[in-house]
Amino acid sequence: MQDNYSDFFYIDASRLIVIRDTESTLRRLVKGQFKHRNGFCRLLLGHKGVGKTTLLDCIAKAAHSVYGKQNLIVCCTAFNCKPVAGFPSTAIAKSIGVSNKTIVQLNSYLEKVDKFVLFIADELDSVFSSEPSIGHAIIGEIAEIGDSRVGRMHCIISGSSSHLRQLCFCKLPADYEKKFPSYSKRFDLNSTKFSARWIHPFLEKDDFCKVVRLLRKDSPEPDEPAMVNIYLQTGGNARHMQNMVQLDTMNVDSYSLSLKSVSESAYDLSVLKGVLNCVTDFMPDCENSLERMAQWTRYVTLASVENLDQIRSLEGDFKRSIYNLSDRGLLRFKDDFDATTMVSLGTPRICLELNRSDKCDLSAREATALLFPHGKLSQTAEDVAMRFLIKQAKQWIQSDHIVLKHDGCELLAISKCNKPEVRNLHSMSMDDIVNCFWKEYPDSFGADAVFNEAKQGDTVISHRIQLKLGKSRIMNADAEGIVNKFHTHAPTIVKQYQLCGITVSEQKFYLVTTRQLAQAETTILQNGNIIIKDSAFLSQNIWPPIVKNLGAPFR
Repeated sequence: MQDNYSDFFYIDASRLIVIRDTESTLRRLVKGQFKHRNGFCRLLLGHKGVGKTTLLDCIAKAAHSVYGKQNLIVCCTAFNCKPVAGFPSTAIAKSIGVSNKTIVQLNSYLEKVDKFVLFIADELDSVFSSEPSIGHAIIGEIAEIGDSRVGRMHCIISGSSSHLRQLCFCKLPADYEKKFPSYSKRFDLNSTKFSARWIHPFLEKDDFCKVVRLLRKDSPEPDEPAMVNIYLQTGGNARHMQNMVQLDTMNVDSYSLSLKSVSESAYDLSVLKGVLNCVTDFMPDCENSLERMAQWTRYVTLASVENLDQIRSLEGDFKRSIYNLSDRGLLRFKDDFDATTMVSLGTPRICLELNRSDKCDLSAREATALLFPHGKLSQTAEDVAMRFLIKQAKQWIQSDHIVLKHDGCELLAISKCNKPEVRNLHSMSMDDIVNCFWKEYPDSFGADAVFNEAKQGDTVISHRIQLKLGKSRIMNADAEGIVNKFHTHAPTIVKQYQLCGITVSEQKFYLVTTRQLAQAETTILQNGNIIIKDSAFLSQNIWPPIVKNLGAPFR
């Protein structure tokens, strides 16, 4: 990636298509094969920061190097200033070395001197936002270039607005017309003049890893948790990747990574969920976590999505929805080698966002923590796991009656503690303590969470939970340690509650784990009266679909 992206340019499949298409067009252009034809100009689309300008810069330099000696003149302009100044005809005339002329006059001159022009116009969305007196003139000239059948100019236009395709092809919804004063249906750069091409974020696993390595230069490659975090946080967006990998900053454009505004259309949301359903139906188990994340954006056939009952039962324009979602960066689509149209989610975080719409909130950091529940992420992983466990408490707490006061998991000091943000057990009433989950502070008494079930009078049953997250095996010593810690501190727990005038009539001990348990360790735990909730139980009763999609050990 040159200039903006550390003096290198990485070519993935979507960029290769654009490069090959441009090379083929220019080769035919300089041979005069487009005389009496149009429809070979291009509209390059892709979300802000994905690398359109970098790609266009590289194409311009390569075109000048390869075809400059064959009478090709390369002219580039960017309409990123307000008010927009300059016209395509002026820029082209300057590049050719003649005085200002109209597009028709320039085509005649190019025929006369047997020259050709590659005209690249970036940030075209700024033109639609300009004053109509200027904008209409510029757009009119671009339309004239595309409509020309002289066969002397190849034009590539681009911009970052998610409405650019609609602006160029006169498909803009009426609600947005006031935002673009120069939008007019007089200038329809439809597919007979400009054909759309998309470039995508780096979401294929191999592409993503190579780009990260290139951005890191001589620095060590990030470990697996860091790679997953970068993948989820940046969505493979080139600019976001550079900011996070090189500058350690993250200023995310919400449109680039989330479902912002998609809720305005129930049909669009259903299409996205349909794509997600088709993807996850065919996701094999993968031990490699980054590979698992990358599967969220694997391609499926467009026909398989369109034929879903949930799509067919709704009224909506499926094709228009696919294009609109692609404009926003929420979908990617391509034509496979056999001309089958394929579609995928536009970023891995869309999978998380779609589940948020079903009241299953899981952030990118939380997903990474569940996959790597150790070190700095261990506390986050426990908090996330407890959130889901609390929501499904009736499925696993062995109690006659569960009434939850709230869904939160609060901190509770059960020994002397001077932390002002932590409530002390001795200052709490019976009503404060019962029928809600607490996280003890400090957690040196064997439990990561506690649920106190109210019984008669001032009596409670204390349900004490130990969490063990991860994939490794629980060894013999680990199992004995869990049993010993619970039972050793059981009398201390009773005494602490007695100081508050509360009687603990019974303590129940739980091991909630995603780790592997052999029969020997299971026997040790059962002999110690430990109630085991293993990965199979959690998958069947606790984890929502988005957590199961993280792969082993949650499936």
